[in-house]
Amino acid sequence: MPGDFLVGLLGEETLFAGVRRLMPGQYLLVDTRAGTVETAPFWRWEDAAADPLAPTYHPTNPDDAVTHTRDLLRDSVRIHLRSDVPLCGLLSGGLDSSILCRIAVDGGRRLQTWCAGGPEAPGVESDLGFARRVSAELGTEHHEVVVDRRRFLSDWTWMVGETGVPLSTPNEVAIHAISKGLREGGQVVAISGEGADELFGGYEAALDAAAAFEANPQDRRDGGRFHLEALAWVAPQLKPRLLSPDAWEGARGDAFVTEHYRSSFERARLEAGPRAGVLDAHLRFQRLENLTNLVQRLDSASMLASVEGRTPFADREVARVAEGLSMSAKYSPPAGGGGLALATAVRGKRVLREAFGAHLPRAVVERAKHSFPLPFTEWIEDLGWRLETSPFARLYFDEGARQEVVRDPRGHWQLAWPMLNLALWGDRWWGYPS
Repeated sequence: MPGDFLVGLLGEETLFAGVRRLMPGQYLLVDTRAGTVETAPFWRWEDAAADPLAPTYHPTNPDDAVTHTRDLLRDSVRIHLRSDVPLCGLLSGGLDSSILCRIAVDGGRRLQTWCAGGPEAPGVESDLGFARRVSAELGTEHHEVVVDRRRFLSDWTWMVGETGVPLSTPNEVAIHAISKGLREGGQVVAISGEGADELFGGYEAALDAAAAFEANPQDRRDGGRFHLEALAWVAPQLKPRLLSPDAWEGARGDAFVTEHYRSSFERARLEAGPRAGVLDAHLRFQRLENLTNLVQRLDSASMLASVEGRTPFADREVARVAEGLSMSAKYSPPAGGGGLALATAVRGKRVLREAFGAHLPRAVVERAKHSFPLPFTEWIEDLGWRLETSPFARLYFDEGARQEVVRDPRGHWQLAWPMLNLALWGDRWWGYPS
């Protein structure tokens, strides 16, 4: 179902008939005697929330929220640092990874830290530069992995072949590169910052858009449709023009994707409850969809190098407390209607910035969201020829749309990325020559 991948793999579905994914909180039970295979939940969010013995936290005092969040994260990091093999930290120089490494060092851990990034441009402080600054502040043994154009294209193609799925984001290449580097350096486990944005309101632009959507009575879309159009690499209205008629029909005209997003947002709305603010359901939707895929991305990219990635922010108790905080403790809307302030102000993860602001360099605390970014929009043009030669691409993409992207992959990078991923996957897994 190539149409579904154009917004990412969804729920239990995969690109292989008869192959499904295990979702968070599920286990797989195989009865070899009866010949049955079934999945069942071993933990569900709604059950945990209804448990009268479960810890709950709904602070009314902002200072209490800061103190409790700080203590909770320290405890989560302490638990995730338990290991009988060498353990290190992924350090992008952003707020989330810097908090985790700060806590580990303050707890007495002699930590190695690792950062990946593209070649540095003169006069521009990159992830690598920010990570060096944090490492110097913490006194860690720091390492860097530089991903250049050639390595990105080579590893991208190889990872699609190894995992059997298209890559969801270019950052997977950087995560694998850093995992390979740290494994060769003798490390086996790495703590990483996934979860902070989805639980503590780190995606300011997405929340700004959700607030505008909720405030517009003329917008008749449901919340799922809003997120589908906001998150997709390819806008839903462009898909019929991008895919061949047979592929579009095979994708059922996006019916599966639309229903998945609708039902997922409805679940988020019900979880939030009738007294929740207008943005609570949107943030929970980010946990249900974004965080699930981010943790899977970390797991697959790191395990290709036999490295275990651990995510203290995505801990169940951290999540429970985070969703008990008011939205104002996590996110504040832009002042003055947006403009330049909207584009540059850091307004998300407020409680995290207040809890750990005094323990990190100010430039890091005030830094906008980054996570091992790579200049892939410049590099993607070197692989555009695959859309010309790929039998899979010729079969599944509209001829006119395919030729337009072939002529200018860099200018159409939002189309080129999913199209090339599908071409690489199809040519490898459908038996076409590479």
